[in-house]
Amino acid sequence: MICFFDLEGPLCPIDHAADVIEGIGRKLGKEQDFYQLFKMISDYDDELFLVDKKEGYWPGDTLKLIAPIVVSFAVEEEMVAISQKAEPTEGAVELFDYLHKKDIPTFIISTSYSQHAHTIAEKLSHPIENVRCTKLDFSLKPQNTDVLNQLFDDIFPRFLKNGLTEVKRDLDKYFFDEIPKSDFGPIFEDTIVCGGGRKKENVIDILQEYSCEPDEAFSVGDSITDIQMLDFIRKNG
Repeated sequence: MICFFDLEGPLCPIDHAADVIEGIGRKLGKEQDFYQLFKMISDYDDELFLVDKKEGYWPGDTLKLIAPIVVSFAVEEEMVAISQKAEPTEGAVELFDYLHKKDIPTFIISTSYSQHAHTIAEKLSHPIENVRCTKLDFSLKPQNTDVLNQLFDDIFPRFLKNGLTEVKRDLDKYFFDEIPKSDFGPIFEDTIVCGGGRKKENVIDILQEYSCEPDEAFSVGDSITDIQMLDFIRKNG
């Protein structure tokens, strides 16, 4: 037997990325604005996957879209502090203790940034090498962050007034044309979110590493980012 767990929900109830963005808002004196900013980008993420069916785009890639904001206004210590205050889901510590004592190979496969996923894994006494998550490299933060002004001062106010339909085309151009060409290009391209089909790919790789068949696997997830992983396990027995 081998086990695969999503993190946010099954193992820890907080939405770490949302909390990080709200924390940035508090720091800048714009908490409510940044809550709505995250909602705009999250709704846009849903549109890209469910409506546009954008090639190579998976649910949860919100964490790629917000990466320029996070590296510009947050620090890693703040991100870790949010996770340190979070309690694991009730029963998760005991469950992982049981799985480890039984020597059942267990993996956390999460869209979360590593700053969160690794902190919660430590709370579960779970080995970091058995965590697959999203790397966010703060060393790639650029000096020139002016391109963010377009998002904050133009696109976002129009979203607040007229909704996502008003700014959808602007967001397409902003995130997939202007950001990659800006000084944020390296951080944008480097942030590969561990969600959707990439979770499934991780499951397949781990099964091969352990010489296990899918019908020997057990997977747990609770959101759209887990569908491909769950479907793969279910459809293969």
